[in-house]
Amino acid sequence: MKFDFGNTFVAVAPSRADVFKVEIVTTEKTETRKNSDRVRFQARIIEGAKSGDGEKNCTVRDGFNLPNSGDDYMDGMMARMWMQFFISVGYSQDDIRGKGFDFDKTNDSGAFECLVGRTGYVKYAPADPENGRQYPNTTWLTADQYAAATNAQDEVVTAQSTFGDSVEKILEMD
Repeated sequence: MKFDFGNTFVAVAPSRADVFKVEIVTTEKTETRKNSDRVRFQARIIEGAKSGDGEKNCTVRDGFNLPNSGDDYMDGMMARMWMQFFISVGYSQDDIRGKGFDFDKTNDSGAFECLVGRTGYVKYAPADPENGRQYPNTTWLTADQYAAATNAQDEVVTAQSTFGDSVEKILEMD
């Protein structure tokens, strides 16, 4: 019996910080320890601005609480994070503002399946417990921001080939 592992992903996090182009491969509604509604997702790395395909098929796991806690400050912060994520995976701000997203339907079967297969862009830094960062740090970016990071990296590589390692030390890309 032959088994196809083509759509099997294991949560192996990237080993270094980078700005990655990713594909959303799974979504899951869950609840935090403090009983807040949350959606988690897993994104497969397609390529990195610095690492190229060096982290390909590693996964970035992330998620956001739903903006329904009743705390205006927290709900506003969560709404901004969701907006940033939705824009990253290709929705326009006008669509999101116009159509909204019915977070009350998150318990419905398949409520977040519309995200699976979408391409997004994430700035990722691994956890660093020795320096006080218990969890990975993620920021969802636009396609233009990813392109700018990629172009900047290409310029660093060109400068390094011309001027040597001193360019990276000056720019401190990490």
